Amino acid sequence: MQSVYYLNTNEINNDFINVIKLLFSGKNIEITITEMPDETEYLLKNKANSKRLLNAIDNINKGLNVNEIDLEQLRKQIDEKVNV
Repeated sequence: MQSVYYLNTNEINNDFINVIKLLFSGKNIEITITEMPDETEYLLKNKANSKRLLNAIDNINKGLNVNEIDLEQLRKQIDEKVNV
């Protein structure tokens, strides 16, 4: 069994450790820690992405081009499509 967890170091606590112990009880395990790049920083490195993202953020702050979704209505639509 393999599990991948993406979390901030602030989220590592005894509960997390206990879940690992429970999932892999009695097994030898390997723990590898890799620092994850900041996704926003990564996306902003590309000029085209940067322009698009910053424009989108500006639009949201101004209330422009924002689509609100009723999650309950979305669930109903998904259920209708799945149960066809």
